[in-house]
Amino acid sequence: MQNNDFEKMMEKYRRELLELYKKNAKDAPAMPQTPIESPPVQIPSPPPENPPAAEMPEQAITETPDEYDFLPLEEETEPVREEAPPDEAVETEPPAYGYLLIKASAAQSAIPIEGATVTVYTTGEDSRIYRIMQTGADGKTERLRLPTKPAVLSEKPGTNDPFSLYSVTVAADGYYPIESLDIPIYSDITSIQPINLIPLPENVTETAPITFHGEKPNL
Repeated sequence: MQNNDFEKMMEKYRRELLELYKKNAKDAPAMPQTPIESPPVQIPSPPPENPPAAEMPEQAITETPDEYDFLPLEEETEPVREEAPPDEAVETEPPAYGYLLIKASAAQSAIPIEGATVTVYTTGEDSRIYRIMQTGADGKTERLRLPTKPAVLSEKPGTNDPFSLYSVTVAADGYYPIESLDIPIYSDITSIQPINLIPLPENVTETAPITFHGEKPNL
């Protein structure tokens, strides 16, 4: 078969197919055309200036039983100070003072000793020196004020010593040193303690003091 005959046959075949297609298209019912919607375009929003903090997962809240409910806080108030009964109240006694005067003499108090050195002190745990002074022409020292116990203590049961004890050392050239221990000093009273000095033997310059205990002063 020649090429021309073949092309004519193919052209005829195409036309028949085209006519058949057109005929079938006219007889077929019209199909509704559904508009094709394009998907919405999402525009990204700008990032926030301060990104939010990461949220913590919520914890389960458990209810507290009634017996463990917390009471509301009470307002702070000053504690009420209970006053002790009058018979149990602590009494604070005012400070009390007594006075001491030393009179140094010789020859059974006939000769006053001038210039004798007098040292007043206490002994025991509270040992201390209160004053060092000199006797005058009359053999006496100045009146020295000393702390002591209040006189009202003598009115309380169980208190037998409403006074304080002091000691005195008296030294003068040519005489034995005299030490008088535990001289009682009463409140608001002047105690005059006489000290009778004894002359030293010849050629003796130093010696131990002569000690007297508990000599009561003249009040």
